[in-house]
Amino acid sequence: PVFDVRNNSLIETATNRLMIGCNNTIIPDDVTSISDYAFYGCNAFESIIIPSGVTTIGQNAFEECISLESIELPESVRSIGKAAFYNCSALKSIEIPDSVTILNDFLFDGCSSLASVRIPSTVTSINVQVFNNCSSLTSIRIPAGVTRIGNLAFGGCSSLVGIISLIPADKLFRIVSSNANRSICTLFVVPGAKSAYENTNYWNRFTNIEEIDGECGDELHWSLNDSGVLTIMGNGAMHDYTSSRAPWYDIRDSIRVVRFLSDVTSIGSEAFRGCNSIESIVSFIPADKLFAPGTDAFADVDKSSCLLYVLADTKSKHETIAGWKEFSNIIEINGECGDRLYWSLDEATGALTIMGNGAMTYRTSRNVPWYDILDRIKTVNFVGSPTNIGYYAFEGCSALESIVIPEGVTSIGKYAFSRCSALESIVIPEGLTEICKSAFSRCTALASLEIPASVTSIGDYAFYICGAIQNIVVDEGNTVYDSRGNCNALIETATNKLIAGSSNTVIPDDITVIGDAAFYECSGLTNIKIPASVTSIGRDAFYGCGGLMSIFVDEGNESCCTEQVLEITTSSILLPENAPDLMLFVPFGIVTSFNSEQPENASLPILKTDLGKVISLI
Repeated sequence: PVFDVRNNSLIETATNRLMIGCNNTIIPDDVTSISDYAFYGCNAFESIIIPSGVTTIGQNAFEECISLESIELPESVRSIGKAAFYNCSALKSIEIPDSVTILNDFLFDGCSSLASVRIPSTVTSINVQVFNNCSSLTSIRIPAGVTRIGNLAFGGCSSLVGIISLIPADKLFRIVSSNANRSICTLFVVPGAKSAYENTNYWNRFTNIEEIDGECGDELHWSLNDSGVLTIMGNGAMHDYTSSRAPWYDIRDSIRVVRFLSDVTSIGSEAFRGCNSIESIVSFIPADKLFAPGTDAFADVDKSSCLLYVLADTKSKHETIAGWKEFSNIIEINGECGDRLYWSLDEATGALTIMGNGAMTYRTSRNVPWYDILDRIKTVNFVGSPTNIGYYAFEGCSALESIVIPEGVTSIGKYAFSRCSALESIVIPEGLTEICKSAFSRCTALASLEIPASVTSIGDYAFYICGAIQNIVVDEGNTVYDSRGNCNALIETATNKLIAGSSNTVIPDDITVIGDAAFYECSGLTNIKIPASVTSIGRDAFYGCGGLMSIFVDEGNESCCTEQVLEITTSSILLPENAPDLMLFVPFGIVTSFNSEQPENASLPILKTDLGKVISLI
């Protein structure tokens, strides 16, 4: 016969090639290859054993096997086709055999539960989108012999905290893009190669590049950074140190944090002997790979005060395993959000918790770890003392209503709270020095603003389109900014420039400049007086002030009126619906400039049809 049926599978008899399988297939021991699409869409089986005689797995062979959690690949497998495990969304771990040299396109694309991968030293090519959208993957080890990494090889790997590259400096090559989270993920490189990576395209986009300090297992490495974070990374087991000292023993007093990346399979006995300065331990080891640490591994760590951070849904398992259960403070996290900073989200309440002590390091909105769940965040709590609020940290958190910035934060990054449309109140602590560009732009519900004495830098458009603000107060001790005379405005003291106004602003008589977009879409503003001292009104200063009914230009300010107020009126103040009702009060003697169809000064764009009424001050 050409074909036969064995163990619920269709086999090509002459070649022992499995053509079609199903949810009840047990792959026969004499099968030598698995055809393209053989198990495509078989969505009920959770595990499958590949016999030791199989040499080839065809492309898309297990695509859309969405219940598949585990699969063992024998050393006989030499070739795995494109997209062989595409969208196997329940697959948790995979160990690629040493016989494989190429990871083909889309191999594990969409394997969103994949948390542990071993790439053998024989692999030379990691092709296009191999690990794309593997959102549970926290670390990956790239062997020294790899000569190609395809576009988006790690695209959508939003949980990656460590990439270990063993590619030596003299073999380094350019990458088009892997799209890993370069702000959060640390790139660990071989000793002496940091400079080469910093000068090679794409690799140089990683914010944090650290050299590996040494080995602590056959495929396990360690690195201690300047912040006192010791990272254990790689694949496999750690050496025991019962009869010898761990390689970090002589610098043990510098260790504040220990991180175990996901593919560590054991912690050696007495590994952290004498390490009594450890304040926290972070474990990215998934629940199905969890193990008991070696004897006395943490004997000298104060388990009553040391914080043990573990992955979400693994706390209960840690509490049952000797070596872990002795820790008094076991805290679940979703991942890292900076140097020594971690985060978790309570899905039931929408509470985002930021934990630890350190800096948020991301620089783009898509690198924010909770970017895909912004709309679920209702509250933000801080446990510990972060040093900054990172760029774009909470941009677009449309359900966030209030936040208290903790003491110790010195900077609020650009766009940090931009488009938080429900944000009504924020507490800025004394000690904060910098509010970056557009930090609170488009916070359309923000009702009040208090600037402490410590703030010395406020970026452009920091409070752009915050039209609901009614009260602005600057601490009297601030030497750079003020809100003089209870004017309800933010003023740059040295230049007398009004940066941001509110619906209750009274412009002080000594203001010389009204800044760009100072009152942009301040819908509660009904009237405003431009003092004689004002010589410049910025772009879009009063744009979108739909409730504005009257503008008073103080007598003695004819120059400002004729050269600037007139121009601003049509380009920046008025909305079509309120233009006919607005009254502009101007100094005596220039009203004719408004009421002329063709103004004498051609630079004045105001025609009498633009305004409801222009009235001379008497």
